[in-house]
Amino acid sequence: MPTRRPRRAPPGTTLPPDALADVPVPPPRRTPWRWAAFAALVVLAVVAAWKFAPNPSFEVVPARAGRLSDGLEPYQRIVSSLAAEYAPSLSPDGSLVAFVRMLPDTEGSAVFIQTASPLTARPLTGIRRGRSDLMPMWSPDGRQIAFLRMDEAGCRVLLVPVAGGNEREVGKCLDGQMHMIAWMPDGKALVGVGRPTAIGGANAGQDAGSALHVMSLDVGRWMPLDYERAPADLDSEPAVSPDGRWIAFHRNTALGDIWRVPAGGGTPERLTHLRSNFFGLAWLPDSRTLVLSREAGGRKVLSRLDAETGLIEDYPLHGSNFEYPSTAFVSGAVAFQVEDGRTSMRRLSLSKGEEAYAAAAMVHESTRSNRLPSISPDGGQLMFVSDRTGSPRLWWAERGNADSLRPLEDFTPNQRFAPAWQPSSERVLVTGRGPEGDGLYEIEPRSGRIVRLPVPEGEPTYAAYHPNQDRILVVVTRGGGRLGLMLYDRTTQPWRLLGQVDDDVAVAVADPLGARILLMLRSKQEIWEADLDLGNLAQVDRLRQRGNGRLKSLVATSDGVWLLDSQEGCTWYWRPVARRADGEAGVQRGTCAGATAPMHVDGVAFDPVGRELYVTTIEYSAHDIGYLSAENIAKERALYRVTND
Repeated sequence: MPTRRPRRAPPGTTLPPDALADVPVPPPRRTPWRWAAFAALVVLAVVAAWKFAPNPSFEVVPARAGRLSDGLEPYQRIVSSLAAEYAPSLSPDGSLVAFVRMLPDTEGSAVFIQTASPLTARPLTGIRRGRSDLMPMWSPDGRQIAFLRMDEAGCRVLLVPVAGGNEREVGKCLDGQMHMIAWMPDGKALVGVGRPTAIGGANAGQDAGSALHVMSLDVGRWMPLDYERAPADLDSEPAVSPDGRWIAFHRNTALGDIWRVPAGGGTPERLTHLRSNFFGLAWLPDSRTLVLSREAGGRKVLSRLDAETGLIEDYPLHGSNFEYPSTAFVSGAVAFQVEDGRTSMRRLSLSKGEEAYAAAAMVHESTRSNRLPSISPDGGQLMFVSDRTGSPRLWWAERGNADSLRPLEDFTPNQRFAPAWQPSSERVLVTGRGPEGDGLYEIEPRSGRIVRLPVPEGEPTYAAYHPNQDRILVVVTRGGGRLGLMLYDRTTQPWRLLGQVDDDVAVAVADPLGARILLMLRSKQEIWEADLDLGNLAQVDRLRQRGNGRLKSLVATSDGVWLLDSQEGCTWYWRPVARRADGEAGVQRGTCAGATAPMHVDGVAFDPVGRELYVTTIEYSAHDIGYLSAENIAKERALYRVTND
């Protein structure tokens, strides 16, 4: 349950944009939305929240310019078939790479293996309809590969010899869900992440986060690592140093950082203070340097982190997104996912029921991405985020008038949540970087007026208007990547704190009809209700569909608060959030808006005039495997040095 206690968040910094220019890349291979959504599950594993980092705010010191002396990119796409490929794992000497290939014809995936060059790959695991083999990880001795298998028997951990042979099950997945795994250097145990409730324990009922676990291959049972963490901490993406001393991991999402803990447990050490998103990490042979993927300037960039000094340098890679690195413990070569994709915005008529998604119309379509739609309460204005001009910007249009579309200049939004409208439809609240730096801004879309609001403490990640116009709801950082909801009186200077809900709140929406505030928790599927003073907290509902962007689907309407959930036989189920008075009764009044729609949604808005939904989803997603040789790394040491304090 969320608690209501004061806590001060330490100051921090965020990352600067990567100044590298775009260069042409091979045309993306369009992956159908079902496989794009499934692929998102593969690469995110247990990360269960939103994915976009704060905007940059400090200086980058350039070293030297961008490409190898022959003008070529320093990396090579070594796997680039028409299928989507994910989760590379390099052999210790860097000569071979294992990866996951999606197989739409079989509705599954398999682990493939090939040399670290653009040659033909061969399947390492068996191919069978409806079975998915995921998350391959090369053993330290190079003889076998651990991976996860999901099929009718559930989620299991298996080993397979690299030379071929029988697969061997060594244990079950934590929580019965897929998650990333890493080898201990002695080859006798694996490290994974999962909810402590999966194995019981004294704090299992109160622990909503995810924690590091270790499984001895001889025993085949996951045991929690004994180390310090808060119950709501979301630890993920473990990586064990080659010398066996450290386990590095990503703690908390969206405003998280990289930490390390002794391999035997103990007190974790925070290695970065970036409060950002990270997309995988791996150790280099010196057991001191980490390769990681992080969000910077709207892109996923590949960086090096010196764990002793905190120095961060970016690799000179251009054009695409680079994520989930794997390193060769002997040679130091790096493999990684290369991601290209686009999201689109659709308008759905709820009157069409299950066929609403199939009959949907594209809105303000472009060759780039449209995300995070927001419709004004009077139904007359649409705002959304798009990079159609090259960089992410807020765009505004009168609903139904394509000629009115224009960007809001001098403002770069944080790409977490859609703008929150004032009940009068005159202004919106949104976090991002404006004329006065990073922060929470109030914007008048018609006039373009932008004002930075004086949030007294913490870094704001989301805000919403209160039914009382003198009040405002703000979600802020509470230290260590944790979040809290604050209720302020904005008529005083500084703003006066009237109430707060500490920890784990991702988003809050005011429901004037029910005279309540609804809170969506980050690490659970729960929805909580508070009164208009943030008192009298109680759980009133829970999401059936965990993750997949559903945190962003909570929408206030004149008929209460609704969300886009799922239920059996319906991927997009538009339903009201239950009230404390009627429990689950309100849930039965929902409408199926897409029986076979994409599982992942990027944003949801409701038009009260046309009774239509605006939903953004992945239109296509293309993933290759890239390879950066040790020789090219030596030629082109990272080009941009990043402050990490």
